[in-house]
Amino acid sequence: MNRYNKFLFTQHTFFHKGYSKCLLIQSVESLIKLLNKYEVIMKNLITIFIVILFLVFAGNSVAQDNKDLSSLSLDELLNIPISVSSTKAKDIFNTPSSVTVVDENMILKYRFNSVAEALSIVPGMQVLRTYLKRNLPTARGILQDHYANKVLVLINGVASWSTVTGEANIDKINIHDVERIEVLKGPASVLYGTNAYTGAINIVLKNPVKESVQTYFGTGSNGIFQAGGNYSYSDNDFKVFISGNASDEAGVVYKFTDEKKTSGHYKEYMRGQNFNLNASYKGHSLLFNTYVSHESYLGVDPNFTSGIGNDHWNNGYLAAYKFSNQLTEALDINYSLTYDWNQRNLSRTADDNTRANIKGYRVYNNLKFNYNITQDFNIEAGADYDLRQANEYKNYNVQKDSTLSGNDMDSRKVYEYSLFAQAGLTVGSFNLLAGTRYSSNELFGSNLSSRTTLVYSIDGKNSVKFIWGQSYRAPSLFELYFRTSSNTVFGNTSLSPEKSNSLELAYLTSFDKFFIQALVYHATYENKIFRVRRFPTSTTDKSTIYVNGSTFKADGLELEARYQNEDLADLFANYSYTKGDNGDEINGDGKYNFKYVPQHVLAAGIYKQFENFAASFAINYISKTSGTLYELDSYLTADVSIGFKHKIEKYFLSHSISVKNLFDKTVRFPEFSRGTINDIPSGYGQRFSYELQLIL
Repeated sequence: MNRYNKFLFTQHTFFHKGYSKCLLIQSVESLIKLLNKYEVIMKNLITIFIVILFLVFAGNSVAQDNKDLSSLSLDELLNIPISVSSTKAKDIFNTPSSVTVVDENMILKYRFNSVAEALSIVPGMQVLRTYLKRNLPTARGILQDHYANKVLVLINGVASWSTVTGEANIDKINIHDVERIEVLKGPASVLYGTNAYTGAINIVLKNPVKESVQTYFGTGSNGIFQAGGNYSYSDNDFKVFISGNASDEAGVVYKFTDEKKTSGHYKEYMRGQNFNLNASYKGHSLLFNTYVSHESYLGVDPNFTSGIGNDHWNNGYLAAYKFSNQLTEALDINYSLTYDWNQRNLSRTADDNTRANIKGYRVYNNLKFNYNITQDFNIEAGADYDLRQANEYKNYNVQKDSTLSGNDMDSRKVYEYSLFAQAGLTVGSFNLLAGTRYSSNELFGSNLSSRTTLVYSIDGKNSVKFIWGQSYRAPSLFELYFRTSSNTVFGNTSLSPEKSNSLELAYLTSFDKFFIQALVYHATYENKIFRVRRFPTSTTDKSTIYVNGSTFKADGLELEARYQNEDLADLFANYSYTKGDNGDEINGDGKYNFKYVPQHVLAAGIYKQFENFAASFAINYISKTSGTLYELDSYLTADVSIGFKHKIEKYFLSHSISVKNLFDKTVRFPEFSRGTINDIPSGYGQRFSYELQLIL
């Protein structure tokens, strides 16, 4: 047995003996459980953190030399290294994948209030809602049945998702802490393994350049409240970024007709808190995130008897350690260990006396080597080990605090390991990257995913990319094992991983303050995992089971253009066209993925600065789609904001007034996961808000 296999065997034995948490992780878990149990403590800690920022640093001007990010030139922004598409960060012209970046420059100018709002302008991306969950990132029209587990979400390159149901939560990071959002469209399994099925989103926290303190406060209509702050410090060897945030939006009152044709009103809301720590010292780095988020939802199934309007909350924490070392001039080694714990709790009855609690954790190890054989040829190889443990998915009585059903999910777990390698070769203006990942799962066996990218650099500001890639998504523990006590929903241990293949051709150019990226793609999707009736012709047994579906295909076009001229104006326009077939339709039932996907999506905006004043205007257009019962019209929403910046003594202040959904348009999404109702509202109406940001 070689050293690495011995390492895997030792860890596997270690985990399965029940010693999966080291003393440090146990201590952190105990602390976070306390914070989650007593949420008011977390709110108070964030408040204390903000106050400390003022008291400690109010007497010192620590950020006077910081450059205003809104003044960065387009060339400077295009030269920022992007890490989501490769293990070695490269600028956008040379990344071996199709990537769109929403940088802090755009976040500030267009006053995006959340990660979800920033993602909505990315061509090929939509942020959707089902009756069960909102803010679901969706790439290239591939809908996600019940849970958003087909787009991988990373924080500073660290993957985070629920081990039980597989979905990620983009609400765990506040937009004020974001330096940029890197969006990789298309297969990414060679880099990241499972769940990077249709793309990957890397949320990059602010990178400390020198010592700085930022705080903010916001208020507005619909009970909007937000407050937070962050502290950054950097010297030659040590960097640290610490932040705390709290937000609340009371939302609007909607009239809703459920699948039983019962009508009633419910009130939307969202609120949450999060805390982040990102620190590095020489070759060591530590990332820690903890969050609590609450939202109203449309029931465990869309009925008033099933909890419509009651509280649906998430919490969890992510702890990741990374180590990197340059062994020789040509060889470096990287190791990472991640512990990712998540909990979700939702109502199941109108009186809220029956609820469901879902929790579990992932332990992830990664070891990789990079060897530069020559200046133009390098090889990268490594291995991963991933243990997924479901602690519970129970239904319980709130008043009696008694378990009603375990849904056959107690202590379910699965491990997976993978080996990957890729080689890069540069010949003149051509850069070739070819890689593959072999994965072995203890339940469904092995999988092989590969990709090849050829980048032709015409010059420093023009490139052409040819990309072929494969990806897979392993079934979640929920899809494998879940079974209700009433035998209404069944998991299936015979499921196969979802797979995809895609071909892309992209062209990127920058000239005269313009940046343009255009691409076309063709994709094939296999083994789609979804629920079907176990006995379709039965009038009494309406139970469902997870199965694999048939192959279906799609073609698409994505365009993005950006213009930045401080003397004139800044503009952006992003457009995507998606056309898919009905290969996944079952027995002509009229239900298939691309029935519910708009063919045309457009986002555009303009920003202008007048000395210390600035104004921006942005629109989002979605073409018509089919609902389950009838067609949904196209819609257009618009946002506008006005900002003012000034300095008082040694403090920099920024004021902004924003109107979201200017025309108060009711945005509705097709309800595709159950198919019993036609559509659901986005949950957001017209909102007015004011924000004050202070840089000390």
